[in-house]
Amino acid sequence: AMYAFPQITLSPKAVAAAKEANKAPDVFYSIDSIPLYPRHPSISIMSSTLKGGDVNIQVIGAGFGRTGTKSTQDALDILGYKTHHMVEVIQHKQGQHWLEATRKKGKNVDWAPMLGGYTACVDWPSCAFYKELLAAFPHAKVVLTERDFDSWYKSVTESIYAGSKVFGDSLLALPARIMMGWFRTHSKMADELIWDGTFHGRFEDKEYARKVYTAHVEEVKRVVPAGQLLVFNVRQGWEPLCKFLEKPIPSQPFPNTNDTKQFQARIRRMKMVCAAMWALPVIIGAGVAYYLKK
Repeated sequence: AMYAFPQITLSPKAVAAAKEANKAPDVFYSIDSIPLYPRHPSISIMSSTLKGGDVNIQVIGAGFGRTGTKSTQDALDILGYKTHHMVEVIQHKQGQHWLEATRKKGKNVDWAPMLGGYTACVDWPSCAFYKELLAAFPHAKVVLTERDFDSWYKSVTESIYAGSKVFGDSLLALPARIMMGWFRTHSKMADELIWDGTFHGRFEDKEYARKVYTAHVEEVKRVVPAGQLLVFNVRQGWEPLCKFLEKPIPSQPFPNTNDTKQFQARIRRMKMVCAAMWALPVIIGAGVAYYLKK
């Protein structure tokens, strides 16, 4: 939910699609299919509404979230892929499917409900299943997004971990968890897969988190065949990524999206929405009381 409620200007194509569905654009996109995250300007807002279809993963992102995965998603989309990221989990309410995959530890998982129609995947939750995905799609190429640990830890602490604390079991988010079942399931999935499953409930122990992060990077380098692996820092830009994927270098700059300040702004907006949910029953009750007195 920390990805929700960005400021988005709908394109004429997006407005037309809403009218075809006989809905007002704001209602249609806020409820049904809005990309809950601003994409790079070169990418159509309608590109993230794709659902279902055969699973044909060609690029697997093995890097943890906050290693430049959102910029990498946007870059891969510009290169012609359809890329899955945690934002798609929220947008398409996939939390239950990923929760089931987590509890199965990636074994005997039907990837179609989560990755059908996509040709690439980055970020959590898919990065936690990079080995299983590589076994399922043995010809896929693997991109390990990497970042200096201290910088990464600070970013995670101030963004997705902070968001998990606000929207997980907090009293502030209680109305959202009651009114939106997918919200509750998504929080549970993130806890079981990331904070408990990957960091074993010890993310706040920085040195323990360092060991987990380092072990993951070393494991990916050891497990994935050298010819199929690119260790990539988004600061390197287009050249190594395009060379690895055998794609021409685009004319536009490499995307730079989802920095910590942007993420924190979304958390603040979501706090306001959660607070408004608490106020809503009071406002309705006052309105009813006023009406009955008339």
